Amino acid sequence: MKKSGFVLAVMSLILLTMGSCKEKVDYSLLDKWKGVYTVTAESYFGDALEPPSTDYDETWTVTVTKVEGSDSKLAFSGIGGDGALTVYATLDTKAMTISFQPGQDLGDVVGYGNVKIYYGSDDIISFAGADIDQSYIDDVADTSVEGTISNDGGILIDRFAEVVEGPSVWDVFKTTWVKQL
Repeated sequence: MKKSGFVLAVMSLILLTMGSCKEKVDYSLLDKWKGVYTVTAESYFGDALEPPSTDYDETWTVTVTKVEGSDSKLAFSGIGGDGALTVYATLDTKAMTISFQPGQDLGDVVGYGNVKIYYGSDDIISFAGADIDQSYIDDVADTSVEGTISNDGGILIDRFAEVVEGPSVWDVFKTTWVKQL
């Protein structure tokens, strides 16, 4: 009887220790995408000029943090420039994809009014740098802005459109995100 009681006590202690250790370990699958990024935003507007120009390409410094209580969402501050409002994306670490909901507000990052993010359809790209009819924005209002993520923390997002309320297409970008060390 004493031997079985001792074995039960040892097993309980082992389970308690395993449970305590488990709570102290951060199992977040999103850690490799948290941090500060240098984002190269290649302009579709500049590419459409004759001759093509890189004068409209932009570089952003974006800080990415985890959204408390979520195992799939990250917060992004700095998209479009300094002073940008925080927007959110969902990461799928199995499919290695990232997805921003359309219509999120970046604030007045370009000096012409609030800017929202949308998927840059061919129609929106054709209006880069110009006013656009609201119907083109409505056409992509349910289309996520999607990209891919890599195990080294890198992110690629193509057709990232910045639309100024009005609406006017500031630009559409192919973005390459490199995590700073």
